[in-house]
Amino acid sequence: MVAHDQVGQVVPVDGADVLLLVRFIDIVALGPTGILWRSERLAVDDLIVVDTRPDAIVCTRSMAMLGGGVETITLDPATGVLLQGGRLGEPSAGSGIASHDCGEPGDTAGQSRLTAMAQNVGSKATATRQSIQATLGSRDWDQDSDS
Repeated sequence: MVAHDQVGQVVPVDGADVLLLVRFIDIVALGPTGILWRSERLAVDDLIVVDTRPDAIVCTRSMAMLGGGVETITLDPATGVLLQGGRLGEPSAGSGIASHDCGEPGDTAGQSRLTAMAQNVGSKATATRQSIQATLGSRDWDQDSDS
């Protein structure tokens, strides 16, 4: 079974038994029994999970191809439903950019916060991968296999 292809980010959700497989446009959530949900298309490009909590998955997305910039959206970890931010192609007034404060281009403090969040997510993903490897036993995880 293939849960998702072209995965660019693997992110555990803090406080929940959920692992996110993130592509550049959408997300698949895995739970203890398999696939929990698949999101709709969330981005034109560059979808990045920047923070997770038991009640929220916070992402940034590029809207440059639609004449916009970087936007912030929030999803429900249990269902994948968009909680904050516009659907793709809709206006995103009140999308949460100010409330999550990831900053604007040229805003070094905002960019520093975004970088710190991304590093935190990377550390969580590494710890989750190590846990999965320990649980499932030794396997060459870097080997590309069809099995």
